[in-house]
Amino acid sequence: MPYIGTILVEDGVKSVGNSAFAACSSLTKIRIAKTVKIIGEAAFKKYSQLRVVDFAKGSQLKEMKKGSFIGIAATELVIPDSVTKIGQDVFQFCGSLSCVTLGDNCRDIGCGAFAFCDQLFTVVYQGNCEPACKENVFEADSLEPIEVSKNYYGKTAYGIPVKKVDDINSVCCCSKQDKQDERLTNADEKTEKDNELAQSAKDWQRVLVLQELLG
Repeated sequence: MPYIGTILVEDGVKSVGNSAFAACSSLTKIRIAKTVKIIGEAAFKKYSQLRVVDFAKGSQLKEMKKGSFIGIAATELVIPDSVTKIGQDVFQFCGSLSCVTLGDNCRDIGCGAFAFCDQLFTVVYQGNCEPACKENVFEADSLEPIEVSKNYYGKTAYGIPVKKVDDINSVCCCSKQDKQDERLTNADEKTEKDNELAQSAKDWQRVLVLQELLG
């Protein structure tokens, strides 16, 4: 499967196994169904071309296991609110990653989960209390204080100083993702409408030709 560019994990699937897509070296986009609860070890490891990881709305994902997304090319990630555990080294060496939004239930992140993400400068945590923390979750000199809501209780998150903001939704990656999804939806709707118009024109041409033949 070296030439597969996009993979859709369909509803009904409950887990993505260890090294499940190890042979898909050309993978650029993955959409994970809401029914998936576990992503196994090294499931998408070292996919230098994997730029889009899309979790379906209403995601039930609970856990990402060790090294499941090491070295991917995503620039932004929005971790679903349902996720409670991100394992060791999950997003290590994601050199293009610049923005991460963590849901309010994401309180257990393993060692080095975001280590060596050299372009990472924005992390948004949507919870209100200080999460559990392993050593060296984030190792990036570029990282700014983690942005949290004004109701956050604590001075750090994952061992990093925090910055309280009035509107947490305005700074999180999900707001950017929503805008991108809206643009894509509008583009799809325009394409569909154009196709309908083109089909209507063809149908009308057929009617005119039939009328001419029938005299």
